Amino acid sequence: MNNYELTLIVNQDLESRFDIFKESFDKSLSEMGFDIAFTEIIGKRFLAYPIQKNTKGLYIIYQLTGSPAAVSDLENKLKYDNSLLRYFLQRVETHTLANSFLTEDTIEANKKAEAKLAHKAKQDALEAQAKKSNEQSEASKDAKVTEPEQESESIKEENEISDKDTEIDNSGSDDNSETNEDEVKE
Repeated sequence: MNNYELTLIVNQDLESRFDIFKESFDKSLSEMGFDIAFTEIIGKRFLAYPIQKNTKGLYIIYQLTGSPAAVSDLENKLKYDNSLLRYFLQRVETHTLANSFLTEDTIEANKKAEAKLAHKAKQDALEAQAKKSNEQSEASKDAKVTEPEQESESIKEENEISDKDTEIDNSGSDDNSETNEDEVKE
């Protein structure tokens, strides 16, 4: 019995029926004589290049134990399965029961995406709060503007009255200064 690692890239259109596909594939592996030591479902990832007009695929990694004679049957099944975009079967010395690099990378990418969404939500909340406070300050300015307008109108009226008084005083003092000049000339 040899140890094998099988990597599958499943068509992204099967995402809604992925569990059904996985159960039937697990059953097929058992029927062919393979023991599944570890299954790692990585999830949807972007492909490096489009395959059959697909830009994303669902990744699964199986750690298997089986006979070399069953490998050819497995490869025939994989070759003609239309739900698979690509597969890679390799013999390994020992099973790695830890998460693969792809899983770790996917987890890290998900964390970054969540952090980015949280940051964006925080920014949006701050912008909404700033907008609300601006609206409130504008509303309070509008309320305050009506009072100063009334005050400025009364101040304008007082200034007009004082200007008239000054004109009257100036005109009266001009007359006096002319008479004084006339008296000096005489």
